[in-house]
Formats: sequence, C-alpha cells, structure tokens
Amino acid sequence: MLCERPADFTAASTKMSNAKTWFPSSGSPNQQPGLRPIQKALPPPKPKLRPTAMDKHKRFLNELKKDLRDRSLQQQARDSQDEQKLQQVIEFSKELRAAVLRGDKAAVGS
Repeated sequence: MLCERPADFTAASTKMSNAKTWFPSSGSPNQQPGLRPIQKALPPPKPKLRPTAMDKHKRFLNELKKDLRDRSLQQQARDSQDEQKLQQVIEFSKELRAAVLRGDKAAVGS
C-alpha cells in the first residue's frame, strides 16, 4: 500500500458515515491535516554590525602580527644562509691554510 489507510475496510466505511471521525486518506487518523512547520526550525539571522574603530584596530593588529611573523621567518632563512656561507668560507680557508703550510703550490693556485 502507498498510504496509511486502515486495513479493515468495514471499519473505514463506518467511520466515513460519521463526519466527526473522518480523517484524510493521505495521513493517519491521529494526524491533523495541514500541520504547520516547526516555528523554531532556523534561528533568526543576526543583524550585521558595521565595523567599529576597535574592529578596524584589531584587524590592523592581526595584519601587523602576520607581517612581523613573515619578516622573522625571512630573517631566520637569511641568517641560516649566511651561516652556511660562513661555514663554507671557514672550510675553504682551513684547506687553503693547510695547503700553504704543506707547500702545495697547485692547491694554493699561484
């Protein structure tokens, strides 16, 4: 069956004769026809507030914090590159000093 009609047809016909106990054929006898939707299904939307000076200041501070964080990361990257270059120069100077002390003219490059 496609709907919730009572299985006892004789009982249904007696109910149809009495107008007070009639129910719609598309629903159950306990259900009122045309029920309204739930009143509090969705909360009402909150009104949009215009940005105040404090909101603008907070946004500015967040952007400033992000800028400072980015700058510090860039500075750390530059510092690590400078440290690597310094280590390469130190290694090269140690090798050159050792070559000069040994007397290797080919390693010195002169």
